[in-house]
Amino acid sequence: MDEQAVKKPKLVVAGVSGFIGTAVCKELVKHYDVVVLTRSRARSQMANPSIPITWLYCDLFSKHDVENALAGSEYVVYLVHVRMPTARLDQSHSDDINLLLADNFARAAHINNVKQIVFFGGMISEENISYKILESDNEVLRTLSSYNVPVTSVRAGIVAGPGGIFIRLLANMTLRFPIVFVPRWALKPRQPISVKDVARAINYCIGNPETFGKQFDIGGPDIMPFDEMMKMTASSLSKKRIIITTNFFTPRLYALWIRLGFMYLPLLMSYFILLRLLPDGVLWVFFTLTVAFSGDVFAFYIGKTIGKRKLQPFISPGKTVAGTAGLIIGSVAGGILFQKFAFTHLPLAHAVILGSFGGIMGQLGDLFESAIKRAGDAKDAGFIFPGHGGILDRLDSLTFITPFVFYYQHFVMK
Repeated sequence: MDEQAVKKPKLVVAGVSGFIGTAVCKELVKHYDVVVLTRSRARSQMANPSIPITWLYCDLFSKHDVENALAGSEYVVYLVHVRMPTARLDQSHSDDINLLLADNFARAAHINNVKQIVFFGGMISEENISYKILESDNEVLRTLSSYNVPVTSVRAGIVAGPGGIFIRLLANMTLRFPIVFVPRWALKPRQPISVKDVARAINYCIGNPETFGKQFDIGGPDIMPFDEMMKMTASSLSKKRIIITTNFFTPRLYALWIRLGFMYLPLLMSYFILLRLLPDGVLWVFFTLTVAFSGDVFAFYIGKTIGKRKLQPFISPGKTVAGTAGLIIGSVAGGILFQKFAFTHLPLAHAVILGSFGGIMGQLGDLFESAIKRAGDAKDAGFIFPGHGGILDRLDSLTFITPFVFYYQHFVMK
């Protein structure tokens, strides 16, 4: 009799693969006998000592598996969100897969007389790059509601918590970039919410008849734009960061900018290959090297001799305005000398232009690499050359000069 009195209602959770699912399970085990569906057979046989839940293998593509998994359950929490194509169904689009899985689930819930389905989705504004995700979530919600099982929808915009992608994004941008570009479309006030509050909201809706068939948009107590979040993150990490708003980035371009950090060296240095493939490719390669290294030599000696006024002390304390002027003079001198003694059929005017603007690009490349080092709290990029830093410290100016020389030859000289 006592066992019957303390028996908790059975609740099934599907889609527990991220930090939100983990937080939801931690909250729900206080009140329910939680069964978590997994597509991993190995995971279904492992216990989780930190959370008293039951793992159950279930192929959500299989109607039979889903029906058996929901047998005896009173409530269901649906957290499934497929964002990428799968090997199933001949690489079907993720939207189609989401609808198929939702239909399987709603049908199984109806067969097993489930009392309620709670669906958690995103709350995304129309100007956001992920607006299509919102449309997909609406389709999933309609599909879950198509079998007359009461459905409650809980939506949130930015969910913050340990292990969440948003916290990692803020921290990584703050740690890695001394200067952060924030597009103006991101300045719209947002209302982030703690993942624990999301879990409590879902728990509140479960078994509550007042929430059946309704949709709830939830958010935290603070409303702030993205740049304010960046400033708060920088302050908490004891970092000084320059935040610049710009109209240049579209949402898609900004997402690409954030993801392309790993392409810095492979992409920019690959222009040496393109230079080598040009007519007189060997000469173009050595011309570029001469412009870069002669500029570095002049910048070092002039900056050391008469350099007083700092160029960008926050990014590179050792660089001076005089050193930058020496770099441009050295790059022009190197370009002219190489044209006179080796690349004789290159017009002198082009050699001067390439040298002067190449020097400027070289300085930008140097500053960019310095910014990366400052973001990582590193003095040198490596220790291969004692007293000179790493290989990147010797080649940083080439990362910007080489693409410039290639495109100048390709578009201006043709």
